[in-house]
Amino acid sequence: EHKLKGKAAIDGIGSRLGKSGGSLIHQGLIMIFYSLSCSTPYVAAILVLVLILWITAVRILGKQFQELSVKAKSEVAVQVDVQVAIQEESTPSSAAPLVLQPQA
Repeated sequence: EHKLKGKAAIDGIGSRLGKSGGSLIHQGLIMIFYSLSCSTPYVAAILVLVLILWITAVRILGKQFQELSVKAKSEVAVQVDVQVAIQEESTPSSAAPLVLQPQA
């Protein structure tokens, strides 16, 4: 529930900040250069810069996600190994393994 509410809040705030921030930058450039055509190269440069930063952030987050995934998988494997070892210790070696038969 907290994750869902947090995501909704970030999405709402992020989209509003993105739209208003972009319009403020564009208006500022138009005020500085007095026309849309004169400010266009600067808008393009800012766009390229933002795209590069975005791609870099996605790659960094992807690496962090992979590291966490590998760590989680190894922790699960260790837990399974511990459970198997505990089960092997608790059952006598001469005992036949327990086989469950379906009921008719």
